Amino acid sequence: MRQRQTDFERLAWAIHQNAALCLSDPRKFPTFEKFIRPSKPKPAGPASPDRMLSIAQMWTAVVNRGLDDEGGQAEPEA
Repeated sequence: MRQRQTDFERLAWAIHQNAALCLSDPRKFPTFEKFIRPSKPKPAGPASPDRMLSIAQMWTAVVNRGLDDEGGQAEPEA
């Protein structure tokens, strides 16, 4: 039953994509080369000091909450 549902979803996706392609402007359609090898996203630049401080505060809150839940005794993970 699960295989039938998966097959149905894949077929529905393919039909939807075909319909969308039929309605698209062929001049704006990507070349085959771009289609099979999409461009890689640009890597994110360095985080700002404010962003790094925010992340550190979130980690501190999570660690402290974990210590409070265990009565102040954190056990090392195996």
